[in-house]
Amino acid sequence: MRNTISNIAWPMSQAGISTVICILPIVVLQNYIPLVFVKTITLVVIWGLWHGLVLLPAFLSQIPLRLLNFNCYRVLVNARNEVTGQEMLLLDGDAIRT
Repeated sequence: MRNTISNIAWPMSQAGISTVICILPIVVLQNYIPLVFVKTITLVVIWGLWHGLVLLPAFLSQIPLRLLNFNCYRVLVNARNEVTGQEMLLLDGDAIRT
């Protein structure tokens, strides 16, 4: 959470605020559709900030470290080495038998 607040909160807040400020001139129009557009964009920005600053970091902080340190490449290399080692043993065994 500390990393989120220190590194991500300010740029996300700037992006959300600038988006809302950019669509504020549309509020001057007294038609229904532009007002719905402004309300929709404002709600999307608020929900995006809430999820990006609170929910997602809280969810990701609950993931166990062993899953975060999981490396697919390392598993693939280890599996390949085991198979290669078994093949070498089979080849050596065949060479000894003949």
